[in-house]
Amino acid sequence: MKKYRIFIVVSVILALTALLCLPACYGGGDTGTDSPSEGLKFTANADNTFSVAGRGACTDKHIVIPKTTPNGYAVTGIADEAFKGDAELVGVSIPQHIKSIGAKAFYGCYNMTDVVIDYGVTTVGEEAFMLCKRLQQITLPESVTHIGDRAFSYSDKLVYVTIPNSIQYLGDKVFEFCYSLEYTQHEGVCYLGNSTNPNLILAKVNDVSVSSCVISPSTKFIDYHAFKDCTRLMEITLPEGLKSIGYEAFWNCRCIGYVTIPSSVVRIESSAFAGTDLADAWFMSPEGWKVTVDDASGIRDIDVGDLTDPQNAAFCLKNAPGVWTKN
Repeated sequence: MKKYRIFIVVSVILALTALLCLPACYGGGDTGTDSPSEGLKFTANADNTFSVAGRGACTDKHIVIPKTTPNGYAVTGIADEAFKGDAELVGVSIPQHIKSIGAKAFYGCYNMTDVVIDYGVTTVGEEAFMLCKRLQQITLPESVTHIGDRAFSYSDKLVYVTIPNSIQYLGDKVFEFCYSLEYTQHEGVCYLGNSTNPNLILAKVNDVSVSSCVISPSTKFIDYHAFKDCTRLMEITLPEGLKSIGYEAFWNCRCIGYVTIPSSVVRIESSAFAGTDLADAWFMSPEGWKVTVDDASGIRDIDVGDLTDPQNAAFCLKNAPGVWTKN
């Protein structure tokens, strides 16, 4: 009987130990339970903090970004191309002390399936998770304000995406060729967002033969190519609260003859209205706009004249070859 009791006690202790180890083994939602990876390579930032610059001598398949370097300096970022093409990487935990994920930081990490990003990250750089061919879901925390161009493009197994309301800038082609993405469907339009605002980003229309479209009043971004080649689209009402209109968003919508740009819009990407038949465009807030061109001649601003004149505004929206930004 005594031996039997001892056996039960030992079994319980072993079971509890196994349960306590689960977060460390599987890298759950709380990165604070994981042990920081050792042997990583670092690079200095201008403010005397450091960014993770690569795998270095680390052999972990699931990397947990540490809070400090071995010398005790604060780690606040993941550098450009830090883990680019790392075939050994299957997961990464990015704790709250990390503020930025650099351009191409995880580009081409084909075997990565698990990404945990804690509240604190503000910037996801250009092509940061491009070509992560096995990544199926990503949740960006409410601290993220900037998502760079092509951040997740060509990640063709990506199904579930959560985009926070905190976003202020959405780059071009962020989810280009992400063929598996699941969207929220509303009145023939596909959206991306989150549980409180599933219609945050208007991604595309289901049918390019539409003649009119009702955009959700909670939409803040119209993505690149969202209405491209909707050649029968005649009427579009942009909601107040909209922040940005993407690259070639209304390309070749040749039946659109007029548009009103709400006062909330602060960015219009290049060629957003190219190929339309715009005759009149009304800017509800016409002051403070500039158009920046970046081509073989360099970066320069061009004059778009008086945007209180709807005909001039329409001509410029159709023909000005740059990015519109409002101060």
